[in-house]
Amino acid sequence: MTVQESSSAPWSRAPSLYCPAVPAADFPERYAPPARPGVRAVRLAGGLPAWAVTGHAAAQAMLTDPRLVNDMTTVGALGSATPHGLPHARYPESFLSTQPQLLARDGAEHRRMRRIVGPYFQATTAGLDEAELEAHTDELVQALAGRQQGDLVADLAVPLAASGVADMLGLAPDRATAVVRATMAGGLAGHPDSAQGRAAHQAFVLRIVQTMATARRARRDNAARALLTAHDEGRLTGAQTAAMVGLLLVGMVESLTTIVPTAALIAMQRPEVRAALRSGDAPRTDAVVEELLRLSSPFHHSAWRVAREPLVLDGTPIAAGDVVVVSFLEANLDPRRWPHPTEVRVDRATPRGHLSFGHGAHYCLGAARGRAQTRIALTRLFTRLPLLAPAVDPAELTWHRGGLRHLHSLPVHTAGPVEPEVPAARIEGRPDESVTVGCPFR
Repeated sequence: MTVQESSSAPWSRAPSLYCPAVPAADFPERYAPPARPGVRAVRLAGGLPAWAVTGHAAAQAMLTDPRLVNDMTTVGALGSATPHGLPHARYPESFLSTQPQLLARDGAEHRRMRRIVGPYFQATTAGLDEAELEAHTDELVQALAGRQQGDLVADLAVPLAASGVADMLGLAPDRATAVVRATMAGGLAGHPDSAQGRAAHQAFVLRIVQTMATARRARRDNAARALLTAHDEGRLTGAQTAAMVGLLLVGMVESLTTIVPTAALIAMQRPEVRAALRSGDAPRTDAVVEELLRLSSPFHHSAWRVAREPLVLDGTPIAAGDVVVVSFLEANLDPRRWPHPTEVRVDRATPRGHLSFGHGAHYCLGAARGRAQTRIALTRLFTRLPLLAPAVDPAELTWHRGGLRHLHSLPVHTAGPVEPEVPAARIEGRPDESVTVGCPFR
């Protein structure tokens, strides 16, 4: 098949790109990563036809390929070569790819917008006081410990996300919690033209406006105030300013409220992982957290990228105008990059090579902060509650089926069945002693 013929790909039979990554004891029997991941036809939320890149090396190449663009405003120049109604058609994930924020911009414009907020996310200036975060996490975990049952989404992940939003955007804690919930509701609302979608979008926009107003009055400098200053100086339009605040909210909220519960679910079912998180051995703990991040990507796939010309990706012809995404979790399970990819191992040669925070120019601004928050949340949680266990069968948990990998709730028993302590040597990366988790791709 030639490059020009690729638009005839069989999207009529293409599966949805959906993977809840439910860890299960019988996972290896239900799913085995393909020997050679490639590029496959899929449908994204709302039915958008796309190509999903599933190999790790090909995903890195795709995310840095100048023949693919994030900026949907350039798609119209392709004329009849855009068969999917872009950039005007609306889909549940349109915000991340069509609104005027840095994730939907390329080149100099992307770099210009990123420089406005980038300093607030640098490891040395992000306002991340680890001692303060540990104390806040301990308060939340102690509150859980005082009850027989809790919910790791509502009782841990949401308050932690609210704390981050308050710090970065200058909000009071109670207002930050309302903003977090509105952001989560917006991401789960479905198609933007549905009644539910419109209502959620309006509530999200209201919270953005309130966030911007509050940021001006905050005592401490913050990322939202920097955006407002850029607007006042004529460097951003009103639409760009609002969209950027919205993107920061989505990035901070969706990442933390997905990664922490998902990683905790894996750890609850694997005593070896819990033992590593409680070990006090910093290199070992960091390696385990990195593996959990690899298996807990907050997004099913990257933002849409559109081919500006015919090209070939990992042996697959792509036509001009076709949408291409990276399937983050599949790329993170590429056995060519990670031998025994469904295992949690501490001996990976380059543990930070995963794509859960993206890659290239659009690499996550908050990756350093996200790593620290995840490490602190998991180590404090399992140190204080070593017998924490799911209160329901993991197979009964509800996952969002769109671009986000939201776990709607995670009920837990704070004192599960007593289990024998696992020796430290149990998670040293040997094939017979590693931890198997996974994802039934559908």
